[in-house]
Amino acid sequence: MENMERNGYNHEKHNSFATQSSGSPISLELRLYITLRILSGASYLDMIWYGVEVRSVPGIFWRTICDINEALDNINFPTDEAGVRQIVDNWAAKRRDRHGFASHWLLMAL
Repeated sequence: MENMERNGYNHEKHNSFATQSSGSPISLELRLYITLRILSGASYLDMIWYGVEVRSVPGIFWRTICDINEALDNINFPTDEAGVRQIVDNWAAKRRDRHGFASHWLLMAL
């Protein structure tokens, strides 16, 4: 939310318009819930059960994704093959320790 306020977001105005429109604003918890549900494979149509208008779901989803992206700066993905291989090897070691076996099926795709 701090990132949005720095970029000119007016929380009071948002709450006022949301209250006039539907009776209440969408809480941060609901925004995160919607985003996690969609990321886990749910259809945006499922969100109607939570009192969210279907047309607003994509905007909620992408706004939440952008907020998370702006707030977190400690997630870095590898940009080269060596970095990808290191992650694959690390996960294979964890899997081997936990389950007694590991597969390198991802390396076949490289």
